[in-house]
Amino acid sequence: MWFMRKMVIILIMIIAIAVGNIYNEEGKTVPTICALKTSMPPQIDGIIDPVWTSAPVYGTFFLPDGSTPEAKTTIRLLYDDDNFYIFYECDEPLMDKLDSKVYPHDGPVWTGDSVDFFLIPFPGPQPIAYHFIANPAGSTYDEKILYPRKEDNKWNASWKAAGIVDLKKWTVEISIPWSDLGVKNLVPGNIIEGNFGRMRKPKSEISAIIPTSGFQNIERRTRIRLVSESGWVGVTSFAVTEDSTAGTLAVNCTVISPEMKHLLLKIKTILPSIQVLSVSQVLAKKDTPVSTVGMAGNLKDKENFSFVVEIVDKNTHEAYYISPVMITKSFQKSILFEPDQYCYYPGEQVILSISSVLKGSWYFSVRDPNGKILYEQRVKGSPPEKWEVPGEVFNSPGIYIAVASLNVEGGEIHNVEVPLLVVQKPSWPKIEVKKVDIRKEDGTLMVNGEPFFPVEIYHTEETDYPEIVYLGFNTVIAGWKDTPQEIRAQLDKCAAVGLLANVGLPDRGYGDRLGKRENVIAKVLAVKDHPALLMYHLLDEPKVSYYSTLKLGYELVKSLDPNHPQYCTLPTFLNYPESILDEAARTRDIIAPDIYPFDYYPVTAVYDAVKICVDTARRSSEAKGVVYVGPCFEWLPHYRLPLPEEARLIAYLAIIAGANGLGWYSYRETGLERTKTGFGLHAPEATKLRTSFKRLNSEMAILAPALCAPAPKQEVVTNPKVFTVFKEGNTAFFLIVANPAKEQKEVTIHISGIPDAKAEVLNEFRTVQITQGIIKDTFGPMDVHVYIIPKQGG
Repeated sequence: MWFMRKMVIILIMIIAIAVGNIYNEEGKTVPTICALKTSMPPQIDGIIDPVWTSAPVYGTFFLPDGSTPEAKTTIRLLYDDDNFYIFYECDEPLMDKLDSKVYPHDGPVWTGDSVDFFLIPFPGPQPIAYHFIANPAGSTYDEKILYPRKEDNKWNASWKAAGIVDLKKWTVEISIPWSDLGVKNLVPGNIIEGNFGRMRKPKSEISAIIPTSGFQNIERRTRIRLVSESGWVGVTSFAVTEDSTAGTLAVNCTVISPEMKHLLLKIKTILPSIQVLSVSQVLAKKDTPVSTVGMAGNLKDKENFSFVVEIVDKNTHEAYYISPVMITKSFQKSILFEPDQYCYYPGEQVILSISSVLKGSWYFSVRDPNGKILYEQRVKGSPPEKWEVPGEVFNSPGIYIAVASLNVEGGEIHNVEVPLLVVQKPSWPKIEVKKVDIRKEDGTLMVNGEPFFPVEIYHTEETDYPEIVYLGFNTVIAGWKDTPQEIRAQLDKCAAVGLLANVGLPDRGYGDRLGKRENVIAKVLAVKDHPALLMYHLLDEPKVSYYSTLKLGYELVKSLDPNHPQYCTLPTFLNYPESILDEAARTRDIIAPDIYPFDYYPVTAVYDAVKICVDTARRSSEAKGVVYVGPCFEWLPHYRLPLPEEARLIAYLAIIAGANGLGWYSYRETGLERTKTGFGLHAPEATKLRTSFKRLNSEMAILAPALCAPAPKQEVVTNPKVFTVFKEGNTAFFLIVANPAKEQKEVTIHISGIPDAKAEVLNEFRTVQITQGIIKDTFGPMDVHVYIIPKQGG
């Protein structure tokens, strides 16, 4: 057929070799795909008719972590003056477990096997996205999403979807009117944005063209270039193979285009320490394999690095395809040498895992930052799987260096160094609570007349309490028990280990509704005089329509116990008007925003959310506090586990915005772990993040007196602009500076009224010079520095 003669398929194999020092900023190469204009609209019936065989095709779907899903998904994209067309083809090895039910429009289509995508017809800094879900049965759901994430599920489009279920795959064919998206007068060359995903249920996979953990995350999107018949590229069979022995990286893909002679394929790296040499290749017009390129240097012992694959017009350099950022994963260095925790306390044993593809004699050592050897061990032959370093080596906080040296035959020596962070163990004062107030000026919690900064954790069992104290938390969410007697016994165990409790009042298992009146009264009367009681958790994420009922519950608890404040979360409120926020404040004493940024929001939304709540608290005629609740769990496809640096960043963004405490959700996720759909902070998968709280909570214990103190008068100005807050302690000032950007920044900080001094950088074990009130420092991506500036004579 005519359309088959115009298609050329080429297998590309690139061996990418990394040396040098070139830096390409992430974001300058935006992922890109194509949609082809058609003069013949397809019939929407789930069958791949001839018009689809000439469409750009993409089989480059990825799981949230960037790896390849077990079941392949392919999409084809077409458009005409009236509609945008999508054809999904979904392989399914476990077809007997396919979950496809018939639902009314806007039913829970996403709970089964489904395709899930959004389109942004007018890209911009605050875009509007149109979100669509369809399943093989042809059931549909749609909504409009306002940036950063406000869903309007009452919006409906007059779109069509039809599916077919076969023996080994299923398809969904879709047509969406441009008019429903507010689009007129489209021409080739226009750019829209979006993402295309699939929810697979037989093996619980979520995959997408741009890796994402949630399809409502409109931050994760690709450009869609609307092209004419001659100018498009399709890419399928995308795979990355890493060879640690040879030190090479192979990228394989099939490129489909009617005009191959105008295209250039190249690889760009993202990290500053890597440069790819000689990997550009003009694509031949005929159906012949492209020769191997880039044979120079090697990747042995390089850190994991990021790269993108681009296919551009060799004359105009316009991109027709740009892959998502790819991160090498399984690339093995000659020696793998990894500690068992993120950080340690003084005197703790350190265990390092060891493996190697090489053989020889081993020498292990631990050194201080000046190179002095503190501990050493020699091993002949195969290395031990674990190297245990006794705790007495680490007798004080600091950054220690563990070194593994391998001497192979021929005298070649390989060295691997691993930094080991040792921090001061958090120390919180043991408190017997009698009365808790909120300071009107700034929302600080006052316990027995003294300021208190809560650092709380959700969903714990009594057996977890020693570990919770060890990790440096001072408060737990407790009380989700059947009887007042059980709750009081739980508080007794909190008091025994030095924890305070935020006691949940709803009936067990129903955290989003008030408990029965008689149950609430019994619980409050049972615990209101307990020395471990900090506050009451009145309700979890109440809807606005429930505020009038919630206020009655709030007033009831206040009448029973005026000596302890009431806490209540506030979700999905970034677009609420002030009137609703003010009404929310009238139903609680502690406003607890639980914005989880990594899947649905930009990370700076944490600052914005806390600032909104702080402003709401200040408008109130009554004293109100704000506690930010951040994520420390995984529940795919909705939420992923944050990285340690991400958790630390959002904690400090909340503090900079004015939070009076921190909460973390959650330590145990029993239901998710039972169904293997997620886990909490205690799970083995969360070890790195869990142990990172030792550092963060160590810093919170040091900073708490200053965080609770009134703000000093000094003004802080930064260039370029980053997030800052300046606090005053008894003997020192504390300057917190956060860079939420994904790129490194050189920042100049000017603080008014500060004498020349050397400032210590908390838990980084270095100092910076302050001259005429100016600090100059480097901030990595998502980096936070906390400067301790001594007062004169302090």
